[in-house]
Amino acid sequence: MWTYLVKRLLLLFVTLFGICAISFVIVTLAPGDPAYTAAGIPQIGARTKGRAATTDEVLEHTRKALYLDRPRILNLSPNTRTKSARELARKICEGSDYVRLEAQKLAVSEVGTASFDIFVEEASRRAGKVSQDVAALQGALSALEAIAGKDSPDPAALEAAVSTLERLAGERGPRFSKSVGSLERAPRWIAWGKEHGNDALSGVVLLLDTLEQVVPPAKGGPSSKGTPEVRAQAWKAWWDASATSYSPEAAEKAASSYMEASEADRPARLEALEKIGGAATPAVMSAYESSSGERRSRAAFALSLVAHKTWDLTVKPQQRIDYEKEWADAKKKIDDARAKNEMQESVYKEAASELGSKDVYIERQIVKDHAEQERNIARWWFRAEEEFVEFGALRQLGRAFTQTQFGKWFRSLALGLDLGESFVYKGKTVKELILKRLPVTLWLNFFSIVLTYLIAVPLGVFSATHPKTVADRVTTVSLFILYSLPSFWVGAILILLVTGPPPWFPSHGIDSIDSWKLGPWDRFVDWMRHMVLPVACLTYGGIAYISRQMRAGMLETIRQDYVRTARAKGLPEKVVIFKHAMRNSLIPIVTILAYLLPSMFGGSVIIESIFSIDGLGRLMFEAILARDYPVIMAEVFISGLLTLAGILLADVTYAIVDPRIELK
Repeated sequence: MWTYLVKRLLLLFVTLFGICAISFVIVTLAPGDPAYTAAGIPQIGARTKGRAATTDEVLEHTRKALYLDRPRILNLSPNTRTKSARELARKICEGSDYVRLEAQKLAVSEVGTASFDIFVEEASRRAGKVSQDVAALQGALSALEAIAGKDSPDPAALEAAVSTLERLAGERGPRFSKSVGSLERAPRWIAWGKEHGNDALSGVVLLLDTLEQVVPPAKGGPSSKGTPEVRAQAWKAWWDASATSYSPEAAEKAASSYMEASEADRPARLEALEKIGGAATPAVMSAYESSSGERRSRAAFALSLVAHKTWDLTVKPQQRIDYEKEWADAKKKIDDARAKNEMQESVYKEAASELGSKDVYIERQIVKDHAEQERNIARWWFRAEEEFVEFGALRQLGRAFTQTQFGKWFRSLALGLDLGESFVYKGKTVKELILKRLPVTLWLNFFSIVLTYLIAVPLGVFSATHPKTVADRVTTVSLFILYSLPSFWVGAILILLVTGPPPWFPSHGIDSIDSWKLGPWDRFVDWMRHMVLPVACLTYGGIAYISRQMRAGMLETIRQDYVRTARAKGLPEKVVIFKHAMRNSLIPIVTILAYLLPSMFGGSVIIESIFSIDGLGRLMFEAILARDYPVIMAEVFISGLLTLAGILLADVTYAIVDPRIELK
């Protein structure tokens, strides 16, 4: 049996992975862009006048933060330091104004010296080539101006000059239809050349300026002046002489010296580490990941300097003052509510206990803040590592799966059971949303399932032991009628008939707005009155289905030889039915039980929506409408896990119900 359970558990995890992967692809293939939802931007009319650039900027940052700019399942070409640096240099040199400035900002504020060798190489390569291209372009432009400036320009010469400019400019130049002649195109090309003829050169200049911002002359960089070619040569010579100071070995040594330095020597060691800059990030990150406590805080502080981030795991005096004020405000709020009789004594004690004392609250908030910062560091490094590290072939193979949207989601789930944050409910984790709504759904489905089996099983046994009687036929017809009625229609009819006036039962929610003012018994009664209608709608269909399954199983069992033998021995009919026949008739019911766990978790989308109940079913419905990926995937994952666990539980129950079944 244990061998069987181990095999089934291994198969469970493989199957669950497949379910999650397939579900993720289906969910993400839906039309629309979830980045709009996560950024809080309406998809219709988002690019209105005056905000298009801002919208694009916000969406780009949102996509990067949520990994929406990566492939869904498989990344055939994951980035490395060299590839990322070359792409960054290309954006600085060839992108639009916005792209250039954003790329330069990233290169200066985060990557820094980590990719300096690539930046210097790109600047040297581009400076010579671009200078030649710009010179050729300016020469062709002067030739075109000379030909076009004549009173009667030669059409053939004019066409040749325009064609030369088109070839040299490539896709950067103006566009014309085939019917436009060279006489009309020439003035446009001349105007374009005067405005954009040096754009390619300005890109190289911007890359050289980036190098100077990363290592300015005040910090040891060369004071390069002159043409781009001269400046590029100066930077190359400087890097050839200084590369060892920024090598991984030098960074590792500086990081180790800082971590082991005494408090008096630490500022000097930190200054040396900061001078190395981004090239020291992998070494500092390694020290951070291998440390704990005060050493971890020290490494995080160094990491914030070399990576230009705001992380700080040390506790500042002002931080304690701010949390003390938060505690005082929260304490005053619940005390005022109690004084105004807006809060019951039991509710007050619960709120005060949850708030805790001032010292406990401050320490709890500091721990929570540090945990959040550590999560932010881990998330940042998971994406940013490719800007600082060259990966081997085996690591790249793994990154082909991890550096994807699904890889990031599944990695967070596998390593820390992190289900992510909701796109719609800002600042709320998916785990918080599920835990908040789970009790409501569990209670609804618990009452529904208990009532269903308490009524359906005896009803099925009765129908099987009294076949073809009037009672059996009336029961069968009644149950088929119930089973045919859609739950949304029954729910709407019940709301019309029994919710008033007079108000027999409430029509929405699970408690009244002012239920907190009621006593314990009255609150329980109010809660039960709210439960009646949704539980009834969830129950009647199950009664019809399970009772028919029980009837069919009992009819087959009571015709077996061992049942006839039991009767022939003179056993009472109740013993024959409930001890011998009923146990072996439970196999179909056990099979149905396998799906109770996911149904209890998932709830009922329709019923919870009709009765305005904030359960998991309604949460799933709202998430689908809003394309809230993290919430959808969390519910799919948990439902899939519970389904597979239910099937395994059913298999074990088969062996308990029927000893003839062996688990192999």
